[in-house]
Amino acid sequence: MKQVPKTKIIMSAITGIFFITMLFCLVKYYYKAPIISPPPQVAVGIVNLSVIRNEGLVFKSFQELIAEQYKRFHSEILAQENELRASFDEIKRLESTAKKPAAELQQRRSQLDQKVIELEKNIRDKKEKLNASLAAATNEIEQTIHEIVVEIAKNRGLNLVFNATILDAPVLLYGGKELDITPDILEALDQRLPIAHLH
Repeated sequence: MKQVPKTKIIMSAITGIFFITMLFCLVKYYYKAPIISPPPQVAVGIVNLSVIRNEGLVFKSFQELIAEQYKRFHSEILAQENELRASFDEIKRLESTAKKPAAELQQRRSQLDQKVIELEKNIRDKKEKLNASLAAATNEIEQTIHEIVVEIAKNRGLNLVFNATILDAPVLLYGGKELDITPDILEALDQRLPIAHLH
């Protein structure tokens, strides 16, 4: 059996070590471990939207606006209903006394039926218009509150703002007064949007 010279074995070992070292250096040079940045520091604020909805000037104005609109709506409808009722009573009276020809009474009944249909359509249209106006006013108020919350949060360097209540029920077990931005939001809302408007 032929013997391999020692120098050849040493050269092979040196070459192997060289290639392994080169491979290790290449991997180390080209592969960079991802830099894991630390999570941002949390700065929390708390707002009690129930307090804002109970104490904000715009919400009081909105309640008055709703009451006024529905009062006007009902008075207009009531006036038209009374007018139709009077016409109906007149037709009944004429039918019982037989002082008018049947054809004329029939024509008056048809006109009254048409007025009833028009009144029903008028009621539907007014309700839809009023509901759309009130929804637009509500949307404007909520949008303004959201804008104010964002502005105050940015000014204070907050990156999380929690509502302390859901459906007027408290959900926050504890929050220091220094976290509560409700008074700031209420003050800004009263200045920016003191009165609700119908569109």
